[in-house]
Amino acid sequence: MDNELLVLEATAHPNIMRIYELLNDDKFYFIVSEYLRHGELYDFIIKRGTITESEVKTIIKQLFMAINYMHLNKIMHRDIKPENILIDSLDDLYIKLTDFGFAAYF
Repeated sequence: MDNELLVLEATAHPNIMRIYELLNDDKFYFIVSEYLRHGELYDFIIKRGTITESEVKTIIKQLFMAINYMHLNKIMHRDIKPENILIDSLDDLYIKLTDFGFAAYF
């Protein structure tokens, strides 16, 4: 968890979810992050059954912008999958990459 916070504190990009604080007690970790109201891309695809080529282009463009930003800052995500892409807006399929628990500097 500490690695995730270190990586996210060093990043600021519109397509990367902001985490403000990581807290823990004897049993649990608590993540204070920005609210992304529409959940995981994985659930979105399963619920709809399909997505259009245009929607895929919109999502991939944003994802590549986030990955490019990270790589320019010498960070690898290392766990990109639909469960780690959250949807902020359904109107324009605005997404944010999340879960940097496996991220590493290179």
